[in-house]
Amino acid sequence: MAIGSGVCGLLPRHRRRCWRSTLREMERDGLIVRKNLSGRVLHVEYSLSESGGYVALHLISMLLNWSNEHLPFKTDE
Repeated sequence: MAIGSGVCGLLPRHRRRCWRSTLREMERDGLIVRKNLSGRVLHVEYSLSESGGYVALHLISMLLNWSNEHLPFKTDE
């Protein structure tokens, strides 16, 4: 799953710096992996690392539990 592919092109210039900074922080924290696919044109993709995937699954689980407690409908687990 690539994160950020093409997203920078959709953002205003000042937001692109913020997006890149956030991606770099997440890479430093070990949540995502940066893969340089550059040939003649700069092309970089980001994907979740193993620990980033674990964090994402844990967050989804927490949101599911919260929704089951606070929303009028129940989800099937």
